[in-house]
Amino acid sequence: MEFKWNMDTMGLFARKQWGKSTIIKALLKSIPKDRILILDTNREYKGYNRIIPKDFSINTLEDFFFYGRKFRNVLLVVEDIDVYFDNSNAPTHTKSQMINGSHQNLGLIYTSKRPKRIPRILLSEATHMIIGGMVLKEDLDYIKSIIEIDPEVLKKLKRYWFVHWYETGETKLIMSKP
Repeated sequence: MEFKWNMDTMGLFARKQWGKSTIIKALLKSIPKDRILILDTNREYKGYNRIIPKDFSINTLEDFFFYGRKFRNVLLVVEDIDVYFDNSNAPTHTKSQMINGSHQNLGLIYTSKRPKRIPRILLSEATHMIIGGMVLKEDLDYIKSIIEIDPEVLKKLKRYWFVHWYETGETKLIMSKP
């Protein structure tokens, strides 16, 4: 269940202050900093190549993916990707990243508090999902419609605990250390 940073797509889903960023920061330690590009929605990745968004429009997300696709062998990171969607379909560059990113050695990690707001293609193309602390029925149903996972397990997770789902269907319990 190793994350191939320049090929795989990982979605992290949990409520506010659950440990999503902590997991990302732990993963980033093993990747050369010059191979990471972050759309730093929450302004918490000082010391990395990052773009601070001017607004939370779909155009900002599209511009980030367009810029990221100019490189090879890079990991793109987007915190709170759900704030960029207005329940619309994924735009062109976002779809292209999902479908062709691994062929260009572009990995992707994104986080969300509300998976239901994310276009289905983003979730269905994920090779890894790390899920913790979901309680809203619509979010649980949405995730369950894409991967086989028991929503009751997700509801019962304690703070900082996650289920790591891998595309083969394997799951394991992990903890972020705050």
